[in-house]
Amino acid sequence: MNILFLIVPLLAFSIPVAFAESSNVGTMYWKQEIISSNSFVDIYVHDNDMNKKEYPNFADKFTISVWSDSSPDGLEIQVVETGVYSGIFKGRVFVADSGDTVKNRLVSMPGDTVYAKYVDFTMPDGSTSDIFSAAIVKISGQNMQSLLDNIDPKYRMSSSVEKVPSWIKNNAG
Repeated sequence: MNILFLIVPLLAFSIPVAFAESSNVGTMYWKQEIISSNSFVDIYVHDNDMNKKEYPNFADKFTISVWSDSSPDGLEIQVVETGVYSGIFKGRVFVADSGDTVKNRLVSMPGDTVYAKYVDFTMPDGSTSDIFSAAIVKISGQNMQSLLDNIDPKYRMSSSVEKVPSWIKNNAG
């Protein structure tokens, strides 16, 4: 009987802790820091909190903002989870050096900085956090390191950013 008095309080404490949703700050990065004009470029958002699980067995999705020096108004693009419950979301935008910025097409000249913004609204304290990432549009025949060095380091891809696991890449749609 004494053991029951010990176990019941432990269960009351451990069950809510075991099933509590964790919150974390998301991360975002362009697949390449130097991107080519007139090509598609991928951007990734890692945020396990965005696994809404509202529709089991379906990948989640949401929108982020992208813009460039040449197209400051930019556009909204959709990022889609790379696998059910993966917490890794991928978006794709076409970087063009002429025309109009529409749908998933962003006008950016060589040497432009291309930006992305993700608003993480799943912070532990209920607040939001703006997360940015930046890349440079390549100037043909030129070393781009000086332009990369001008980007705020917190907007650049971290060398510690986890790469997309091969099992997700191989099974992603």
